[in-house]
Amino acid sequence: SDEVMEEAPIGSAQKKTRNRKLHWKTEYLVYCFFVRCNISMTRIAALFGIRRTLVHDIVYGWANMLCDTLAKFFPVPTRSQMLRAYPKS
Repeated sequence: SDEVMEEAPIGSAQKKTRNRKLHWKTEYLVYCFFVRCNISMTRIAALFGIRRTLVHDIVYGWANMLCDTLAKFFPVPTRSQMLRAYPKS
């Protein structure tokens, strides 16, 4: 089988993750085609030779992962941080 099991992060509890049908780099490419190139899920599925539902799962999964990750890297600034960032007029 060509399926790759996604590894749990080091130091975390052993999590069950979904079996990947594609390599993560290919999944990211699928996500980018959908988000950046505005190509339909049906056309992406045909392009990569996968089911449309898998394209949906990939796009949904990457959107959630990026949302969580970017929220950790770039937290919402507090009111005081916002006031310090702009000069007094």
